[in-house]
Amino acid sequence: MQNSIAVEAHVVSSRGKHRENHEDNFLFHMHDFINEALQKEMTPYGQNSVEIHLAKQAINRSLFVIADGMGGHQSGEVASRLATMLIKESMEPIINSVSIEGASEKYQQLVQLLNKHFLQIMKTDKKYAGMGTTLTSLLLFEGQCIALHIGDSRIYVYDPQKGLQKITTDHVASLIVASNQEKFTTRKVLTRYIGMGTADLKLRASQSAVIDITSKKRLLLCSDGLTDIVDDATIAHVLQTTNDVTEATHKLVQLANEGTRQVEGGTDNITVLILDCWPFA
Repeated sequence: MQNSIAVEAHVVSSRGKHRENHEDNFLFHMHDFINEALQKEMTPYGQNSVEIHLAKQAINRSLFVIADGMGGHQSGEVASRLATMLIKESMEPIINSVSIEGASEKYQQLVQLLNKHFLQIMKTDKKYAGMGTTLTSLLLFEGQCIALHIGDSRIYVYDPQKGLQKITTDHVASLIVASNQEKFTTRKVLTRYIGMGTADLKLRASQSAVIDITSKKRLLLCSDGLTDIVDDATIAHVLQTTNDVTEATHKLVQLANEGTRQVEGGTDNITVLILDCWPFA
């Protein structure tokens, strides 16, 4: 199959140990996401995680997405689910583009439509005030890939020769929430997300350089439930030493739930999606 790549992938989305509901979502190979019924099961009294496996196959074009919702009440889970669902329903122009550059621009147009849709929902129904979501996507297109992202959900590339590289830049700032003479307390705030601004805002995702899949690469998409707990060196070690994509995904989720001596684990929802990609022969 010309210009295809071989892909094997696995995703695990965990509620964590302390959250009452699940505000992460994903779009897995253009099809699977956590629907409303499944979200409602992910409570302290229901199931803790969802996982899906993609067996090795040739892929010509596809899209993988991570969304981490935010907002009061249940707005966060609505936001992430709505974003992934609308991308699933609207991706045909992206996938049918003639080039990866054209597909990226179609994605940018969809981002603007999503943002306007979120703003309209919040204007119409006040219970969704403050609703928003990160949106981090990996577009696979005829032997190449590109990362497009808004917020602080990340994409990494692990190459056996070059090591681990983060190809997204977090859209965050530090906000001082309390201080005294000796110590400042800060929290991070998103500076770019779906649901921000006003209807005339031309919101765009940041995008990486185009990456050619000419040798085996391992790609990781994740929410900050992983990266707030597990440092890059540990992530790199797991990706390097764990050959099986399912096992590697489970290990990273487990580390995020366990935490470290300095950081309590499982304080946030955790989504880890790993793809092994190599030229299709």
